[in-house]
Amino acid sequence: MDPAIWALWAKSDACGTPHSLVGHLLDAGAVAELIWDDFLAPQTQQLWNVAANNKGRDLLVLACVLHDIGKATPAFQIKDAALWQQVMDAGFEGHPVGSELNQRQHWRAGAWFAVGWLRQRAVGLEWLAPVIEGHHGRHEPHQSWASDHPNADGVGRWLEARLQIVDYVTQQFSIDPC
Repeated sequence: MDPAIWALWAKSDACGTPHSLVGHLLDAGAVAELIWDDFLAPQTQQLWNVAANNKGRDLLVLACVLHDIGKATPAFQIKDAALWQQVMDAGFEGHPVGSELNQRQHWRAGAWFAVGWLRQRAVGLEWLAPVIEGHHGRHEPHQSWASDHPNADGVGRWLEARLQIVDYVTQQFSIDPC
């Protein structure tokens, strides 16, 4: 994984220091494993298994590691000026402007990315996109996330970073979404 990716942040103030996006996604995946192994009711596990061809645990972990991938975008990273400077110093570029800063929230960008990533793997799990979009408890009408916003989402190196992050994190959990 490109070392510059570690400059991307998920939490600007996690007990007084920033927390990397990769670290946050690894944390989310580990918690998903713990929930599955120790807390999820067998009936609920069965529902997940039915939805995922007996790979319910992997599906839950995948949903959790994808939930904040939309934070690997200029529209999110620019929210903290000092951390944005570190991201730019790491070689990322982009300057979302105007309504994109407010309209392209990380859950929208994450849902859009997830659809493309899942379709590319032909796994039939595109229905996870609304789950990612709604991970803060609300859904937008008319799939407001369902289009690309190049200035807000970032292209080139930004897309490559999202791909590398998801590949890295899914490998860490031995998830094969195919």
